[in-house]
Amino acid sequence: MKQFILALMLLATTALNSAAQTVYKTDQSGTLVQQQTIHTEEQAIGSAQLNGETFKDLQGNTYPVYVTAKGRKVIIKKAKSGNHYKVYLDQADL
Repeated sequence: MKQFILALMLLATTALNSAAQTVYKTDQSGTLVQQQTIHTEEQAIGSAQLNGETFKDLQGNTYPVYVTAKGRKVIIKKAKSGNHYKVYLDQADL
């Protein structure tokens, strides 16, 4: 039974780690080519709703504030790589 649980945990962690790895595709000539996956702003927002507030960071950038389904406030930032990601705001940030 312990071996089964260990194997199940190993399989689950392997599946989670495989989603974060770089994707490679084979082109027509048979060469492996790295595929870049970009998370769009819509993907980062998900089901969060715009609530009309704004957040200004220390650099002077202003971001719209979204509220997630669980009631947490987030802003969406863009990384240098082009990916968009959520930044959760604490009550002290507001």
